Amino acid sequence: MIDEIKSYYQKRGLKEPTALEALMWLISEVGELVDACCQTPDAISGVGLQLDIYLSVLIDQCRVIERTVAEQSGWVRNNQPKGTYDLPGEVGDVLMMLSVFAEKAGLPEPEVCLREKMERKLRDVQR
Repeated sequence: MIDEIKSYYQKRGLKEPTALEALMWLISEVGELVDACCQTPDAISGVGLQLDIYLSVLIDQCRVIERTVAEQSGWVRNNQPKGTYDLPGEVGDVLMMLSVFAEKAGLPEPEVCLREKMERKLRDVQR
């Protein structure tokens, strides 16, 4: 997947982030995902007032991180028009930034990391 992401970056003329920048963008994308979930009927059910407050705080904090990293020069933003929410697109953005972070941090792709962790956990259960 990382090769597809790099090709996408090249075709769009996007700047490749460092590991720290990718982590910061990942956090901002998680905020956008949470925001989209809160605005999309039936995306998450049973959100009570207490959880709603926590999610609002999380969204606000993610926006602070987004503004911090976006203030650096060279970034191309692809924000949704105000008032629109693209839940599948936000899931994709999170996966993209998670993949970029993993690559920049010298880790395997996220799916490989997950498979390795599950295998370790299953070995622990079998002991």
